[in-house]
Amino acid sequence: MVTQPRRRIWQHQGQLWVADGNQPAQLSTSSLWQVLRESLANLPATQLPQGEDLPFTGGVLGYLAYDFALAEQGLAMSATATWPEAAFGVYDTAFMVDHLESCSWLLAPEDQMASVRLQWEARLAAVREPALWPVFQTHGAVQAQWSPAQYHQAFRQVE
Repeated sequence: MVTQPRRRIWQHQGQLWVADGNQPAQLSTSSLWQVLRESLANLPATQLPQGEDLPFTGGVLGYLAYDFALAEQGLAMSATATWPEAAFGVYDTAFMVDHLESCSWLLAPEDQMASVRLQWEARLAAVREPALWPVFQTHGAVQAQWSPAQYHQAFRQVE
């Protein structure tokens, strides 16, 4: 599990946006790949627990949507697309749980470990107390954006 990315990167309608910490997003003239490489290069080293080989020790998590491939191939995207065609967060902390072995690890840069530990202890305490859980609710009618026929047609175009 990860929270609070040190950097947010997203591409919407072919424009790449980058926001560091809580700063406002800035339009970037670099490619998505350049920004991701730069972000990884600037990530502080995380000290691993002694003798542990963990699958994630900080890095980039996110997604590439089908529309990203359209943009990469110079094909027109829908002008009404509401979701970014790519979105990533850059994380230097993570809380990992191995349910099979019943153990967990908190990973963070050494100089941030004390504050990160307090944050995660508070999050985990809130999970144990259902009265503190946020209430899920929609802010309008939930409906499909495409009809079944539109979905099938779009899927056939991808094939």
